[in-house]
Amino acid sequence: MMDLSQVIKSGTKGFATSEMWAYQKEESNINGLAPEIIAAYSQNMDASSRFWANLALDDMDLSSFGSLLDVGGGAGGMACEVAKRYSSMKIGIFDLPHVGQLAEANITYNHLGSHIRFYPGNFFEDPLPTSFELATLVRVLHDWPNSEVSRILTAIYTALPTGGKVMICECLYTGDKIWDKERANQHARLLLVGGKVRSALEFSALLSDVGFGEIVTFDTSMPNFKIIQGRKN
Repeated sequence: MMDLSQVIKSGTKGFATSEMWAYQKEESNINGLAPEIIAAYSQNMDASSRFWANLALDDMDLSSFGSLLDVGGGAGGMACEVAKRYSSMKIGIFDLPHVGQLAEANITYNHLGSHIRFYPGNFFEDPLPTSFELATLVRVLHDWPNSEVSRILTAIYTALPTGGKVMICECLYTGDKIWDKERANQHARLLLVGGKVRSALEFSALLSDVGFGEIVTFDTSMPNFKIIQGRKN
């Protein structure tokens, strides 16, 4: 994250200083990543995902859904928080196989083994499990350019049943100068990995292009953290 000036000058991605972002190197061999790198990345994401998960869950009632798949769910921060609130819900985590051991340990630690199942896979290459009514993406899509976001959303659309929904939880551009200044700083750093901060309108367009309808944006208690929901028609 310290290569920002070089990225701006060169227009290239700046991975040199951080092995933690090795997941997103086009040339990286995920199978060859050291376990400590995978663990560091996943544990870092899990620590923050619990905060964002609870922020979303405080403002969204998921009681109408019988099942939820957290796509890119890592070590299970979102899944565990959902399971604690909705004890009868069937919950899945979809992420790279290497994250499975961390997720399973987290699930066991929280005594949620009967509620949550880990599904290994790569959402750019492997089909998602098809037995879920709701798919969630908690601060996943900002890491990727539009072309890759469309691929992820297409995979979700394909896996969902008719009437199934996707829920994107992200920090967005809102039009408020104070909050958007903070997001602009994040946006600049996301250039390091080819990602970007988006607005609700941008996400709505991406969802619509894939085929989702009935697209709605929900506010949370944090003005720039919003939930965009779309329905498979």
